[in-house]
Amino acid sequence: MDVKVRYSPSVIGLATGKIVWVTDLLRDSTDLSGLGKSCGFVPIDTAKTTISIQNIEANTGDKVQVTLKLTSENGLVKSGATNFKAKVGFNRTILHITDPAIICNSGTNADRCEVEITGTHQSSSDILAVTPAEATLGNAERTNLELLSFEWLNGTGAVNVSRVNGELILTDICREGGVRLYQPTQIVSLSMVPNPASGNAEIEYTLREESAVKVSLVDVLGREVMIIDEAVRGAGTYRKYVELSLAGDGVYYLRLQAPNVTKTVRVSLVK
Repeated sequence: MDVKVRYSPSVIGLATGKIVWVTDLLRDSTDLSGLGKSCGFVPIDTAKTTISIQNIEANTGDKVQVTLKLTSENGLVKSGATNFKAKVGFNRTILHITDPAIICNSGTNADRCEVEITGTHQSSSDILAVTPAEATLGNAERTNLELLSFEWLNGTGAVNVSRVNGELILTDICREGGVRLYQPTQIVSLSMVPNPASGNAEIEYTLREESAVKVSLVDVLGREVMIIDEAVRGAGTYRKYVELSLAGDGVYYLRLQAPNVTKTVRVSLVK
């Protein structure tokens, strides 16, 4: 006996199911497969993509680019996926991201930098993103450029992602007498004299490399009280003389912010 079954699906994407037959004489079931084949539904195959970070060879001080590339794809256009989010990790002592809009997060490892990159894939190019950076003398002569995560954010179909890491190699390291590398005790320095201060004070900070920088005074709740300096500065030591009496007595924090580092110093203001 042939039986035609009509149904309204409650879940999208199922390809198999079970029908339970109940009569006055028996209860039975039938397994079904190929659900939706006669309803005009064509399943979207899972797209496959390979995303890689390009290798870099550079001398210290060279301007470089961290390039995220779509190495291969199958079905990406059909999936409709274009927007993406990626996370890249590396040794921050030998690679400095120069785009001030990209924040470097280090967590508990002072030598580590992890940055988030977002963008939109253009069908005319296999380059997904280019992030400007500078190779610097640090505590190593090479670092992995780790593609920690990559996610397509839109589209109607599933997209699998294979990730391929890259590598940065410094090519001008002096090896005479052994490899000579810079061992940073701190990336920046920040101080206020006198501390505590009762009025005028000298703020001094040092940068190891060119960077956009903001120095500000914040209260214990993190609210910005005063901007002391905000500019793009080259490597070197800078001093600012400021009048702090208007801030009021109490404990404050002197904060320096750069794209790849934040440093905070506790200060006191008294009358």
